[in-house]
Amino acid sequence: MPFETLAPAASLLPPESVRFFYLDPNWQAALLEGALSIGIESSRDQFYQDLMKDLIWNTTLEAVQQVRDNLLSAEANRAPAGAKVPFDQLALSGMLLRSAVVSGWPGLQVIGYAETQAGSSEPNLDTRLGLLRLERLSDDVLLCLWPTVPAVVTVDEPHEGIAFGFEDPPAGEGYALYPRSLGASDYGTPLANVPPIDAVTSGIVDPQYRRVKITAAGGLVPTLQAALPNRPAVNVRDFAVEMIKVPERAVFAAQPNGQSSGQPTDQPTSVA
Repeated sequence: MPFETLAPAASLLPPESVRFFYLDPNWQAALLEGALSIGIESSRDQFYQDLMKDLIWNTTLEAVQQVRDNLLSAEANRAPAGAKVPFDQLALSGMLLRSAVVSGWPGLQVIGYAETQAGSSEPNLDTRLGLLRLERLSDDVLLCLWPTVPAVVTVDEPHEGIAFGFEDPPAGEGYALYPRSLGASDYGTPLANVPPIDAVTSGIVDPQYRRVKITAAGGLVPTLQAALPNRPAVNVRDFAVEMIKVPERAVFAAQPNGQSSGQPTDQPTSVA
């Protein structure tokens, strides 16, 4: 079907926007009615359609449900969080994303979760939902479809490669480095009790020319060594681990007032 049936006006999906929606079964019924009405040219055609319409509709629903059950595999027979019945035709929801990230990152990862962690907008990883559809409708428009309404949706940069660099600071803009442990038992694990290093304020990075002091006095390596517990030696491999840049993530979660908001996060995770 034409995309105009989903977004009849460009103002409904402006650049750098996201929209969440329900798949209305009444709209699907109207769509099927319109498709069946094309071949009616006489009262005989109308009579034949009245006889066959329910059969065609039920057959279509069964075929579509079978396709969705195959996509969901074992999840097809499991009731989603907060529901008493397995996934069905009335539970479908989706997301439309129009952004430069769709064309800029072909491997964009979009994941829906049925629950969030207690007291947080972060997803409960054990409640991941299977995707029924993930398709780029144009260079900058992405369509996603889930078998139920997700409590939280995450949009991640591709995880296939490793990038090195600074992260965003806890607030505002700039260059920050979140220290990781160099201990033998927890090597590469982010240190929650060590504050991030502000590379601009400490003079490590010149924001105008984007030059970085590495080993010079007051540079990144001595500053990092001083921040780490027990002041360990920072060798080449250690420096590489400290500089691993975590892929950016935008989190869309339902708010108490029923509205949704997206919050980009990029906090470090453990390095395997």
